[in-house]
Amino acid sequence: MNWFGSDKKEDENEFKCKSVFYKGGHTLHFAKTGILSPLGPSGDLFVKKDMLVFIASGKKFEIKISVNKINFSEVKHHIGSRGSQQEAMVYTVAGMPWGSLGAMTKDLFVEIPFIDENGKKQRPVFEFTNKKSAEQFQKWLHKKISKESEKSKKQKEDPLQILKVRYAKGEISKKEYEEMKESLVK
Repeated sequence: MNWFGSDKKEDENEFKCKSVFYKGGHTLHFAKTGILSPLGPSGDLFVKKDMLVFIASGKKFEIKISVNKINFSEVKHHIGSRGSQQEAMVYTVAGMPWGSLGAMTKDLFVEIPFIDENGKKQRPVFEFTNKKSAEQFQKWLHKKISKESEKSKKQKEDPLQILKVRYAKGEISKKEYEEMKESLVK
């Protein structure tokens, strides 16, 4: 039990990803970039049992993503450079030699499509610059995608589910549905 009288371990966080940049894709949060902040808003991404929560530094805004609202079949992720050679040269000319090196590093980019609480499709993109956080998030994502893939395979193979879909589409009558269902349950 901690000082606040709770047995919950770190507010049920599975883990925390540090040094994450929000690149845009959510209609409520514009990702403003510029010469002094070329990567966009930074913050931490908390991975909880049933939710992802990105909190921008200074608590400017937060994005909550319910894990069961994520379309894992559409998640896109890749390793890429956060900048171009031209951007690296601009940083160097502007007197930011470390920025020029940082502009060419390889980071993990992840687009997470989900349906928000208002029923709108969102596609926020996050850039993971911390190697440990990126690896941890990739492992979590791989597990979730694998689990969802297995779930969809089982649903496709379930004869009762197929029967329900055929009935819902109007391919079979209610009488045919009941007869087939009865024969499958036996």
